[in-house]
Amino acid sequence: MKKGVKSAAVGVVSGFVAGLFGSGGGVAVVEGLERTGTEEKRAHATSLAVIFPISAVSAALYTAGGYVPLDSTLWLCGGAALGGIIGAYCLKRVGVRLLNNIFTLLMLAAGIRMLF
Repeated sequence: MKKGVKSAAVGVVSGFVAGLFGSGGGVAVVEGLERTGTEEKRAHATSLAVIFPISAVSAALYTAGGYVPLDSTLWLCGGAALGGIIGAYCLKRVGVRLLNNIFTLLMLAAGIRMLF
């Protein structure tokens, strides 16, 4: 029960972040799950599973608000699906330390970009 409550809290935070910023919910899921003791690769994989419903709800609301250009979005979805397949394949073969380093660099790059 206690782990379920922690997981629900991670879900609320990730949904809030994704809804507010349009992305980033997965980062909150990974970080939150790791803090609850979940192994890193499992946290990354779980994050992907959780992001689907978060993204669907957020996308529907953004689309209803007129913020989503459907013509280019369909192309992005195709590319994202291909990238997701490649990423899932690579996750099985990447060591935890390398995965952590790549994730850290990605977060640093995103943070620096947001500063400017």
